[in-house]
Amino acid sequence: MTEAREDFDSELATLVQMIASLGEEYRSKGVEFFPKEPDQEKQTYFLARPRVKLTPASFEISALDRPEALSDRLVQLWTSEGYPDLENVALALAALAFKLRETNVDEAREVSSFIYAMY
Repeated sequence: MTEAREDFDSELATLVQMIASLGEEYRSKGVEFFPKEPDQEKQTYFLARPRVKLTPASFEISALDRPEALSDRLVQLWTSEGYPDLENVALALAALAFKLRETNVDEAREVSSFIYAMY
């Protein structure tokens, strides 16, 4: 295993531990991110969306240019949803995403465990 892979795996393990710890904290407060059953109080889960004309730019995400931009967008999203304490997760997740993006499979001579190769 290369040193870069060991570093990545270590950072991934740290991120997983961070998420697990926050998950336990939220669970102890009664927060549920993924309900186990439908909310009987809701009439519908349908949301009417405005019609928009999609262009090629609609599929481009400027936050993928730099790790800081991605983490900033995640912090904005999670803060707007009431989870400002996820900032450290956003920073770690963005850093890992960009490290994974820079991985050169040819140099590693192995397929990333995140990719399913079918022949």
